Amino acid sequence: MVNLGPLLDYSAMADKRAAAATPSVPEEVWDGCEYTSIHAAVLFADLENSVMISSALPPPDYNRLINAFQAAMLELVGLLRDQGMPIGEVYVAGDQLSIFFYDHEEVRRNYLMDGPQAQEGEARALLIAECKSSYENLVLSALKAAIQLKNLWLIQEFNLERVLANLDPWELGTGIHYGRVYLGNRPDGKRRIEGYTVNLAKRIEGYSRRGNYSHVMVSQQVRDTIRSSVVKHTQLRQRIFFYKHDVALELLKGVARAQAIHELKFYHRIGIHVPHEVIEQYEAIFAVDRTNIWAYYQLVDYYAYQAGDWERVFELAKVAHLVHPQDEKVLLDLAKYYLQKGELAQSTQFAEEALRLNESFDLVHEHLAIIASKAKDHAAQIRHWRTAVRLGPGSPVNNFNLGLALLSDDQPEEGAAYVQEALRSYPDYKSLPVFVDALSQLRDEGKLPEALSASLEPAGEKAEGKG
Repeated sequence: MVNLGPLLDYSAMADKRAAAATPSVPEEVWDGCEYTSIHAAVLFADLENSVMISSALPPPDYNRLINAFQAAMLELVGLLRDQGMPIGEVYVAGDQLSIFFYDHEEVRRNYLMDGPQAQEGEARALLIAECKSSYENLVLSALKAAIQLKNLWLIQEFNLERVLANLDPWELGTGIHYGRVYLGNRPDGKRRIEGYTVNLAKRIEGYSRRGNYSHVMVSQQVRDTIRSSVVKHTQLRQRIFFYKHDVALELLKGVARAQAIHELKFYHRIGIHVPHEVIEQYEAIFAVDRTNIWAYYQLVDYYAYQAGDWERVFELAKVAHLVHPQDEKVLLDLAKYYLQKGELAQSTQFAEEALRLNESFDLVHEHLAIIASKAKDHAAQIRHWRTAVRLGPGSPVNNFNLGLALLSDDQPEEGAAYVQEALRSYPDYKSLPVFVDALSQLRDEGKLPEALSASLEPAGEKAEGKG
């Protein structure tokens, strides 16, 4: 059984429970106890090298910089709340920001799990599922907030001026950790948030200035919750990749055991709107500094999947490849360009080179499976889809495509199982045209198993009714 831990200090409520035949369910995080324990995603951000900057800038200019920092932070918090993110406490002081993401409903759920009338059986299983979904939402919300913070910071007036003058923008360092925190009342009436989770998040943020990509650092717990490459709960093709830093203990003051810290490397389709002025800033940055691989990743994602300008992608990738010949993402971008042009041999060459650098890069296996499909090489297609599923088992896209490949290769039982797994993780798949068209074609070819017929009929009837 999953142990989610107590979220209320029931020992502190012993007298209240004894006095009441039916204890009331707490409606808020704070319930009058000495403290309340919940899970939270904690984000810290600050201006990197602020001591050096304060010594180099005249006091009025440094004051302007700090005022702009705080204004940008408060604007971000307003935007995040407008997006419905689960933000609890927010603190802005000097050049530092802290945001605590938590779910007030967790107290209610935990009372039902661990209180004097704890739920059992199916009701308890549903509560555990709600908790897991909530935790994943907290972590993903914190990561999205960090990305939006970077974008908002990049287009502040002073950073626009710096980039226009061919100077690097002032960098933000961000750290995110997830775990249990303790909420208590402060003398001023606000909440005090404490615990090891908070302290470790701050240490991770302190390490962020050693970053190579985004300077957004996350703990192993955060990385594991996101599962590195696939977020399966909202969109089919969401991707989040990290670079692992093996951190010496002496770099994390006060931390008692070794930590792996992961830096956000690149992401794809996670539902973040990127304003055009941010893209213009990245264009200017990469034009001057070809080593800025984070700027390159942002530009390629925009031109490939929003603007649909693959010639611009090719221009960017050629330049990036000269500076970063060992970057597997750059090689994959070149492979995708050649696939768009129908040049399968060139596309395969770059994809295989990327695979030699990182054999666990599931996007490359997806790409090679598509090439194999176009080349009518069923064995290679199935082999690469299998590897993609092994590396990203939660991906409905990979499961669906492996299932289709197996069904086309006259392996109905196993093929149906993978298609059903795709539907289990993404039930809306059956309403998508790609699903209806693919299964309709298999039915016409006599290759659709009986087990999948029911999945096709509702969508097919709906489509016929519309026609």
